Amino acid sequence: MAEVSHVNRQNRDDIWKRNGYEIEIFLLTMSEQRFKFLLRCIRFDDKDTRMERTAFDKLAAIHAIFDIFVTNCKRLLFLSLRNH
Repeated sequence: MAEVSHVNRQNRDDIWKRNGYEIEIFLLTMSEQRFKFLLRCIRFDDKDTRMERTAFDKLAAIHAIFDIFVTNCKRLLFLSLRNH
């Protein structure tokens, strides 16, 4: 949503400010405190081996989660096509 809303380069703290210019989807999705908590806790890969993996895989930091995402997209597309 940050990319679509053109706030992906904006200061993260400014996204939740209530100044009349905020993007409502961020306020409705989760609190700023919850977002910051998740940002601190969520990791998608092992930082100790990232440099080694990045040498041959540019998506090393997110590869595993990206594979799951692609698999789920394919599965949902198949189910959607089958039900129509």
